[in-house]
Amino acid sequence: MRQPTNRFHISLIAGALAAAALGACKKSSEYATNDTTSMRVDSAAGRTDTMAATSVPIDSGTTSGKWADANVLGYLTVANNGEIALGRLGERMATNPAVTSFARGMVTEHQRMLMDTRLLASKAAATADTTAGDARDLMSHDADEIKDLTGKARGADWDKAFIDEVIEGHQKILDELQDGAKNSANATMRGALAKASGQVQQHLTRAQHIKANLKD
Repeated sequence: MRQPTNRFHISLIAGALAAAALGACKKSSEYATNDTTSMRVDSAAGRTDTMAATSVPIDSGTTSGKWADANVLGYLTVANNGEIALGRLGERMATNPAVTSFARGMVTEHQRMLMDTRLLASKAAATADTTAGDARDLMSHDADEIKDLTGKARGADWDKAFIDEVIEGHQKILDELQDGAKNSANATMRGALAKASGQVQQHLTRAQHIKANLKD
C-alpha cells in the first residue's frame, strides 16, 4: 500500500511544479511584452527630447531669414554709406542755402550712425553682410541716383531733384528699418533698428519741410 501512495504524492508534486513553471512562463512573457512596449515609449520619448533640444529659441540672437544679425549690420552700413555719399554731393552741388545746410547735416549725422553700426558689430562679434539682397539692391540704387544727379546741371532744378531723392531714399530706408525692428530675432538689433528709424524719420521730416518751401 505504501508504494501506490508514494506514486500518488509524487504525481501531485509533479503537477504542482508544472503549474508553477507554467505560471512563471506566463508572467515572464507578460513582462517581456510590457518591457518591449516600455522600450518603444522610451525610444519615442527619446526622439522627442532630442528634437526639443535642437530647437532654436525665438530670441537666440540670430535668425535664418532676412534680418539675421549680419544682414541688419549690412543694411545699416549700406544705408549710411549711401546717405553720406549723397550728402557730400549735395554739399558740392546745391545752390539753395537750406539744401546745402541739410546736406552737410546729413553727412555728419549718417557718419555718426555709421560709427554706431560699427560699435554694434563689435559688441555683437558679428560681421556686416553687405552682399545680402536688400543691402545689395540699396547699394545699386544709391549708385544709380548719385550718377544721375552728378550728370545734372546745378541750379534750382538740381536742388529739387536732390531733395526728391533724399525723401524717396529715406522713406525706403525707414520702411526697411521698421520692418527689421519688428522681425529681428536679436533684442539688441531690434533696439538699434528702432533708434536708426527715429533718426531717419527726422531726416525725412526735415527734407519734406525743405521741399515744401522750395520755389517753383
